[in-house]
Amino acid sequence: MFVRPKEPLWFVLTLPKSSVTKIAMKKIKNLLVVAASLTLALSSVASAKTANKKTHNKKTHVSQKKSVSHERYGSDRQGKFQTGLGLGMVFHEPTFDLRLNSEYFVTHNISAGLNIDFLFHDDTVFSFDGVARYNFDIVQVPRLVPYVGMGLGAAVSAGGGGALDLQVADLGFRFEALPDHLFVGPDLGVHVVTDFEDTTWQISFMFLNVNYRF
Repeated sequence: MFVRPKEPLWFVLTLPKSSVTKIAMKKIKNLLVVAASLTLALSSVASAKTANKKTHNKKTHVSQKKSVSHERYGSDRQGKFQTGLGLGMVFHEPTFDLRLNSEYFVTHNISAGLNIDFLFHDDTVFSFDGVARYNFDIVQVPRLVPYVGMGLGAAVSAGGGGALDLQVADLGFRFEALPDHLFVGPDLGVHVVTDFEDTTWQISFMFLNVNYRF
């Protein structure tokens, strides 16, 4: 069934210009509202992405900062070998001490080595001590490496006779003079020496140790 429109088609076509303008303005207004809404939505999405990126960068920076704070400072020592020469004195009976030493780093902090000392007094004494040390890292001064340790060995006199040498304390530090190769520093040792009849103590002070690391 055909329904006759309330208004003839020509009525719409012949609306006054003012009415057409109102309709057009209304549509334009609606389009502007939609465009503004879309712009606001896109702006919100962009702001959210920027905020997320800043948060991610901040977390990454903090993570990197934490990882740097846990890094090992100074030269990496694990698996490296060094050898050197030391000059000093042994006290109880003052004696000149010339030392040859070698050391291997089992881990970054733990090392094992051998000290061979030539003691020159009334009689020449040769001392052989195996030593174990723990090396510390100082964050503020990465090139300075203090250490503590102990040792055990024997002392043999050129005139005959010998004794057990227990090094109850070994204290010192190394300064990295040339990156990863040349190290200098003092060393202090406390020794208990016994031939199982007489027991005495000695303090060795190496005022200069020079070591080269391979």
